[in-house]
Amino acid sequence: MMKAIMATHSVVDADGIPYLEYHIEKENYASAVPTQLSLFEIEEIKPAGRMKYLKEEILQHFKGKSVTVKDMVEEHHINKPYLSRNYKEALKQLERETKVTINPPARERRVVKGVLTLADACTVTFPN
Repeated sequence: MMKAIMATHSVVDADGIPYLEYHIEKENYASAVPTQLSLFEIEEIKPAGRMKYLKEEILQHFKGKSVTVKDMVEEHHINKPYLSRNYKEALKQLERETKVTINPPARERRVVKGVLTLADACTVTFPN
């Protein structure tokens, strides 16, 4: 919950992953000077690589397991800057790349406003 609140006041990268830092000049982030220390080690990763890093991290962490989306997020998010929506986007990308299997599959899930949904109850199977 706190991450979601902080994200609304944070700079967000192109993948939608918040930095969870407050910057007075949010619009001019490139020129802003950080006013606090980072809470997460992921901050050191370049903005363009944060989604790729998340995908690699969850593939490794859950290797050979089947878990619900909700359980995966709850287990992995601790001390990480990611929100549930970041995990869901990463999983949808991994599904398109055929690196994970999600039940129900994309063709059986709803599309809302042109966006494929992914419910917390969906089961994700990670390969060995």
